Amino acid sequence: MPAAASGDDGGGGGRGGTPPPPAAAPAVTFTPTSLTFAAQTIGTTRPPQSITVANTGNVPLFINSAATRGANPLDFTQVSDGCSGLTLAAGTSCSVSIAFSATASGARSATFILTDNAAGSPQTVPISATGTGQNAALAIDNRFFTCANGVCDIGAGHNVFVNNFFSTSFLASGGTAPYTWSGQVPAGLTLRSSGLLGAPSVKGASTFTVTVTDATGATATGTFSLTATDAPPPTPPGCQTGRVLKESLTGAAFNGRRRAVRPPLTKRGSAAAAATASCPLRSRM
Repeated sequence: MPAAASGDDGGGGGRGGTPPPPAAAPAVTFTPTSLTFAAQTIGTTRPPQSITVANTGNVPLFINSAATRGANPLDFTQVSDGCSGLTLAAGTSCSVSIAFSATASGARSATFILTDNAAGSPQTVPISATGTGQNAALAIDNRFFTCANGVCDIGAGHNVFVNNFFSTSFLASGGTAPYTWSGQVPAGLTLRSSGLLGAPSVKGASTFTVTVTDATGATATGTFSLTATDAPPPTPPGCQTGRVLKESLTGAAFNGRRRAVRPPLTKRGSAAAAATASCPLRSRM
């Protein structure tokens, strides 16, 4: 009697076998895959549009951040963010709403960026729009400085010490970007596109002018001041030690045991206490 055949047909193609399960991983799908806003007049806002983020994988998707960056990020505002810091179960989604406010005429663009634990992170969605109308006149934005009589103090509210690092930013509005900056700034400082930075090398008040130039050659000039003082003297030896006080702890019994009660400890050594008492008081800066 012939033996019965068993097993597969030896075809080498795995016919009749069970396919392996899909790999466990989250996956990101955007709806829509790009955002386009209709033309908008400078200084007005277009109603927001939404981007839906779906986890089309088979394990949870953790979203670290959802942000809008790019060429003209100030034109595009995330008016609601329902995704950052969220963990999406497989098959669920969240959304972010973005509004468009034209700050200049012409093509405007930005990029929606999602950072997460899925392959290909960060994933992006391009955003485009058009601004219409006449650009506002070029001006230096002084809202973060203290200004009086046409001079803006760029160091007000900050500690500015001689030979110590200092930085601040200059902002412009209106005109046509990009902007370039020029001026004769105080000794020790350098004016760059990112702002003013360096270590002032001269004590006292300095007054100087800064000029911004836009892409069309238009200019705007502002007058600024900066006052540098001597750095405070080093802390006297021993003043870093301070006094150490310890208090006893009491509490209810737990599992039939009560926490041991220790008598309070006094200051750490008379020498340290004496040094602390002699240290000058210095306010926090």
